[in-house]
Amino acid sequence: VCRKLALMLSKRLVLLNKKQGDEFQRIYGIDPRRVSYSALGVYESMRVLPVKTNREGNHNILFFGRISPYKGIEYLCEAMLKVHVAVPDAKLIIAGSGNLYFDYSKYKGLPFIQLQNRFIEMEDLATMLEECDLCACPYIDATQSGVVMSAFCFKKPVIATNVGGLPEMVDDGVTGIIVPPKDSDALANAIIELLANDIKRDNMKRNIEELYMHGEKSWPVIVNNYID
Repeated sequence: VCRKLALMLSKRLVLLNKKQGDEFQRIYGIDPRRVSYSALGVYESMRVLPVKTNREGNHNILFFGRISPYKGIEYLCEAMLKVHVAVPDAKLIIAGSGNLYFDYSKYKGLPFIQLQNRFIEMEDLATMLEECDLCACPYIDATQSGVVMSAFCFKKPVIATNVGGLPEMVDDGVTGIIVPPKDSDALANAIIELLANDIKRDNMKRNIEELYMHGEKSWPVIVNNYID
C-alpha cells in the first residue's frame, strides 16, 4: 500500500535499468511520461577503506553478498569443477551470510572453493576485492546489483548472467562477460577465458576506469542527468 501510494504521489520516477521499464509501467499502471532512467555509479567510498592484502599466487574469483536462492551460487560451484581442471591455481571465494539453500557437501573440503559464511565487514570486503582477479554474479534473477559497482570500484571485471539490468551494467567483452543463467558450462568457460588471458583482463580494467571513473558512466555524468 505504501509503495503504491508513493508511486501515485510522485511526480517523476527514476528507474536504474531500462530493460524492466515496460514491465514496471504495466504492473503499477504508470504513465511512461513520468518515468526517467539513470544508473548506479561505482561505490567510490570503498576506496578509503584500509586494505590489508596478503595475496598468494592463486587466481581468485570472488562471489560476495547475502546467500540467497536467486543468486545462483550452485551453478558457480559446479562451474569451478571445470575451471579447476583448466586453471589449477584458480580459487573461488564465496563470502556472505545466509543459509546455504543447496547441497554443498560435495564441495566442502575442496581446496579451490572457500566458503566464508558470515557477515562480511566492509574492510574485509575491500581486501577481498583487491586480492581477486574477477567477480562473479551468477544470478538467476535480478534487477541491478551493487556488487557490480563495488567490483568496478576496484577495477575488477565481472562475469554476470543475462538477467534483469545486469547486461546494462556489465558491457559484454568490454567490462566483463555476460553468460546465460543456470549454465555452469558457460560460467566456467567465461572464467577460464579471463583467467587465461592477462591482457584481456587488463584491457577490461582500463575500460572500467575510463567508463566509470572518467567517462559516460561516471558520477558527474549521472549527477548531471539527475539535475536535468
